Amino acid sequence: MESKLKLTGLLRKGVTFLLIGLVIYTGGRLTYNRVTALRSSPPVTEAAGLPVKTARVTSGPIQETITYVGTVRSDHEVFLAARITATILRQEAREGDFVRAGTPLVILDDKELVASTNTLKQKVANAQENVTYWQKEVARNKSLYEQGAIPAKQYEDTRYALEQAEGNLKVAEAMLEESLTNLRNVTLSTPVDGVVTDVAAYAGDLAVPGKPLVTIADVKRLKVEVKLAEVDLPKVQVGTKVMLQMRTGSVKPIISQISKIHPATDPVSRTTVVEIPLPGEVGKDLRPGNSMDAIFILKEKKDAILVPRQAVIEDGDKTYIFVVADGKAQRREIKKGIVNNDYVEALGGVDKNTVVAITNLTELYDGRTVYLYDRGQEQ
Repeated sequence: MESKLKLTGLLRKGVTFLLIGLVIYTGGRLTYNRVTALRSSPPVTEAAGLPVKTARVTSGPIQETITYVGTVRSDHEVFLAARITATILRQEAREGDFVRAGTPLVILDDKELVASTNTLKQKVANAQENVTYWQKEVARNKSLYEQGAIPAKQYEDTRYALEQAEGNLKVAEAMLEESLTNLRNVTLSTPVDGVVTDVAAYAGDLAVPGKPLVTIADVKRLKVEVKLAEVDLPKVQVGTKVMLQMRTGSVKPIISQISKIHPATDPVSRTTVVEIPLPGEVGKDLRPGNSMDAIFILKEKKDAILVPRQAVIEDGDKTYIFVVADGKAQRREIKKGIVNNDYVEALGGVDKNTVVAITNLTELYDGRTVYLYDRGQEQ
């Protein structure tokens, strides 16, 4: 009986050890298979090739440009100043207002001038009466003198009195004319279409000759001023073509050119101001102080061979592309011309419609097998 119990216990232990062994073996095998799977070859093999996207070489216009933001300024400012000393009665100008030529902006108090003018008119009338009187006296005394009725001195005295009266009349007329001119100058009107940029005096202030009361920027003589960085200054000159455009508004892009490069450079910002004139007809839509994008056209060509910028590899002073043909990448040197953000002009080494790689360029080499992924060709 004891022998049977011992045999049964041994069998149970054997089965237990066997089951444990199977579990260990199975777990180890699964782990091995997983590790082996992780170490297996990638889906892309050298035989399959490197996946790339491609684009076609095209042709068309190209420009090399630099872009800055400029400020609209007036090339001509008008300063309205009084020609007489008088109190400002009304001030119609407001900063920022657009005004048409002939619009009255400042009206001076004319009470004293009106009174003075009326007095001078009376003086002229009196002087004229005096001249008329002495003209008659000269005519009468001349006849009497010729008849011997009066001495020569009496006749000469009459003539002298007439000359004095005529002189007094001229002085009175001159004073009246000056007063009338001053009276006309009590109203200050703008001689140009423009924008009021400064108002220096208001109603109740005393206006004195020569002191500007209102400043108007002539909108028919506008320009754009651009502060050009020191590094870009050598790239431009007077006559360089510039396209001017507003980011908002109804003004269409304007083609102009640099008219002036200021001789001095700002020592703090290291910039130099360049001026670009605007045509007179845009004055109705632009105001001094507006900002405009100034695109300086450094180089341009109407018909060029264009390689996508992302297809180009720079290696020292040489430029390369990878042409894709028959599933192979062919490294090819090109001669570079005009360059912008999107394209490089090819002066040689590639033709229009050639297919070039635009991705994975650093992994390509001459003769490497490639294939297109996704849609492959972008253009």
